Amino acid sequence: GDMDKLWDMNSRATKAMSSRAAFEEQVKGGFQPWNPQGLNAGLMRRTQTRNDGDRAEVYWAYPVEGQYMDSPQPSMMVKEDGGWKFQ
Repeated sequence: GDMDKLWDMNSRATKAMSSRAAFEEQVKGGFQPWNPQGLNAGLMRRTQTRNDGDRAEVYWAYPVEGQYMDSPQPSMMVKEDGGWKFQ
């Protein structure tokens, strides 16, 4: 469910370079505390952005037990196919 949504948010370049299993390990390592109930990708929200036109650095917040936790480091996003994707 949520992991599929997150994978689909990645750019073509990232999908070409990374296996799905490696991606899932990276997600679990990058979102602390890891939420075993899933990441609730639909409820993630950007907290801070540095935007250079077609690239953006984004800190994500995601719900854990009713509170939003910020991601420990920013995600780089790129504009692709008319929308924003994780690099």
